[in-house]
Amino acid sequence: MLSLMQSELHHLLENDRFRAWVYGEAPQDNAYWQNWAGEDPLRQEQLGRARRMLLAIRGNEYPLSDEQVDTRIRQVLRESRPVVRKPRYWPWAVAASVAVLIGAFLVFRPAPESHPVAETPREERFASGRSVRHVALPDGSSVVLQPGSELRYPSSFSGEKREVFLSGEGFFEVRKDSLHPFLVYAGKLITRVVGTSFRVRAYAGDRRLLVRVKTGRVSVSTAGLQGPVLSPNQEISLDASSLRFSLPQASFQPVRSIERLTFTFTATPLPEVLATLSKAYGVNIVYDAGHIAHCSVTAALGDEPLMDKLTWICSVTDARFEVQKDRIVFTGKPCDIP
Repeated sequence: MLSLMQSELHHLLENDRFRAWVYGEAPQDNAYWQNWAGEDPLRQEQLGRARRMLLAIRGNEYPLSDEQVDTRIRQVLRESRPVVRKPRYWPWAVAASVAVLIGAFLVFRPAPESHPVAETPREERFASGRSVRHVALPDGSSVVLQPGSELRYPSSFSGEKREVFLSGEGFFEVRKDSLHPFLVYAGKLITRVVGTSFRVRAYAGDRRLLVRVKTGRVSVSTAGLQGPVLSPNQEISLDASSLRFSLPQASFQPVRSIERLTFTFTATPLPEVLATLSKAYGVNIVYDAGHIAHCSVTAALGDEPLMDKLTWICSVTDARFEVQKDRIVFTGKPCDIP
């Protein structure tokens, strides 16, 4: 008879939903498995063991098909069935059984070929705290996080999709890339775009998750339901319980939100332009106001990410900028007095 620990371990190994999550096929289940493991320290330990075993049996250098994975899991589980053991020694028996499982996985794992293995990008976490904060993503896209929000994303977008995970509220300006769609997972809501600007609100515990589009077209869905495609100035809400989409009763666009700004400048002093961007994006832009006091900008900037806006400003003012941790240092040359 299997112990509770072994039974849970075997259940995870045979669970299709768990295996899909381990193999990166169901990133929307991150919160589910984190919550499941967080209910009991033993669950967290068993989840880690099961995950390592599944990754070992499939391997990175010589991936197996789903059928091969099923066959080898059944094989390993048969091998690991415990023999009669004395109750007082059960912790040691469980440890021995786990060792048998790991050993079996290593034996059954195909011999690796001499192909380089792509390094998995590390996960970055950014929490806004009590203030509005700007996040520059690896592809150059911008996110303006509202207070009490968190964004998780890889250190580099190396796959076919650009995927980020939001808890809270954020305004996204996505750099266009038709070959690599951009997906935001926020609770049970999935927002998919190619390149556009939009706002998502999905705080933990919210009954309704919301999306509002500023520019471009945005597709919304859940894991099992395809929702509508939104156009500029349209918004939609998702009931977190029934998973039904509907039009919100009132617009959730903040009164002083970045969407309401036009970023249109006419002979505007450069320090004023930088101050406007700093306030709108919640980022600390450091510059010598006196040094560039006589420089001005005339432009109608759109929904491009902050880094693209700064790059354009630098091109017309003969300046440069550098991102340094939590601030942007802008360095420009003095301009002639008009």
